[in-house]
Amino acid sequence: VDDAIVMLENIHRHIEAGMNRFEAAMKGAKEIGFAVVAMTITLVAVFTPLVFITGRVGQLFVEFALTVVSAVLVSGFVALTLTPMMCSILLKRQENHGPAYKMSELVFEKINNGYGAILRVILRGWYVVVGSFV
Repeated sequence: VDDAIVMLENIHRHIEAGMNRFEAAMKGAKEIGFAVVAMTITLVAVFTPLVFITGRVGQLFVEFALTVVSAVLVSGFVALTLTPMMCSILLKRQENHGPAYKMSELVFEKINNGYGAILRVILRGWYVVVGSFV
């Protein structure tokens, strides 16, 4: 489920930036595709060994592991195929946003700018930050 949400949000961001729906779906899928594949492979690699546990513990975890692995594989497949296609058809650019949306965008922009400023300071003095944790 998370894969599809990440894909949808990225495509929506491109549509809101002014791209047409098809181009936004293609570009968004290309940008996020590798991350979705990597996340899917990682989760499958983590939960697959649980299938091979023996004994009573194995009896408890086999169904769980198979369910999680199946859900992750289907989620990755849907995020890479169905989600971009449906976004290119269903998503539309909203021209007029309400005051709550505009206010939340303003707050988010200020938070983002503040975070960027803090990050720039930390990255300039990275040796001090690393040294303080050692």
